[in-house]
Amino acid sequence: MANIPTTTRKLASHPRRKDESGQMGKHNWVIFIVWTFAVVSLTVFAIAFQSTTLIYDQTILTKGIGMLVGRPPLRDTKTISTQETRIPRAPFRILILLNLLRGAIGTCLLVVALITVNQGRGVADVQARLSTPGVVAANFH
Repeated sequence: MANIPTTTRKLASHPRRKDESGQMGKHNWVIFIVWTFAVVSLTVFAIAFQSTTLIYDQTILTKGIGMLVGRPPLRDTKTISTQETRIPRAPFRILILLNLLRGAIGTCLLVVALITVNQGRGVADVQARLSTPGVVAANFH
């Protein structure tokens, strides 16, 4: 046999092949992650599309049923509301009167406070004592 000159050349690595250490290369991991994301995305889209079409089909099918089913007249289906809860009248009226009295007393105090502020009798002294430095001085003196 004749000596045929041969050249050794390294074959370019195929993206799906493993490298010399037997593990997937960095490029292969990127492809794997992209394909996994694509498959998961398509699966989620398919599930959402399927549920949407199911709801749409049910809506379309049930829309026409109302025309075919006989309904009773509206006056027969009217509901009459009745009182369900019984409250003793005397405590209820006392509660209402006490709430009105509280509102009247609050209104009277508001009017007295507005008159006092407008006339200005002792307001500056009270404002000085109720300010933050005044409260600190009164409590920690």
